[in-house]
Amino acid sequence: MKDFRARFGIPDTLPPLTYRELRSCFWFGGIGLLLILLGLFHNAVLLRVGVVGWLALPFLGLLRRRTGESQKSKRPAGAQVWIYTLLVVGFGVGFTFWARHLGLGWPVVIGSLFLIEGLAGAIASLTEWWRLSLMGHAIGLMICGVGIPFVDKTRAGVLVGAAVLFGSLLSAGILYWQLQQYKAPPDNSLQPTATAPSVSTEI
Repeated sequence: MKDFRARFGIPDTLPPLTYRELRSCFWFGGIGLLLILLGLFHNAVLLRVGVVGWLALPFLGLLRRRTGESQKSKRPAGAQVWIYTLLVVGFGVGFTFWARHLGLGWPVVIGSLFLIEGLAGAIASLTEWWRLSLMGHAIGLMICGVGIPFVDKTRAGVLVGAAVLFGSLLSAGILYWQLQQYKAPPDNSLQPTATAPSVSTEI
């Protein structure tokens, strides 16, 4: 793992994540699955209620991070996240007004926004080792951006849901691989071993 990080120049300054963070990936995957079902069954009232309830789970505190994390380690990451969010959201709003002023259709505008968000997420995932799992979500967003202008609006939910589900599973796989590598004992097989000096038996 050290060689992988050194090869691609990915910094490792944030506190390590835990298996608890996998829950957020599965939560997003659940949203994708519900969107697929809603795209297939438009008039299912129970599915709509399920989407609302699923979206409310984080606000109920079921996906909160570990309470033992130090505030000192969270502040730098929090500032970066806020700056990143303001830049991306601000650019997205400005791009929407600009594109609509030029007469571009909503499918093209929405697809472009997904591509922009996905590209920004992919770049952000390469800035820190423990953000690398965001690459899965970024790929899912870019799949949405490429596909939305080419699908009927009645089937857009299926595309978005499938892309979100795929991206979430990919993020979960990347994070699980990182945690497995982090928990694994160090491999000392490549380190040089000291050899005992040979003792001459000649008299």
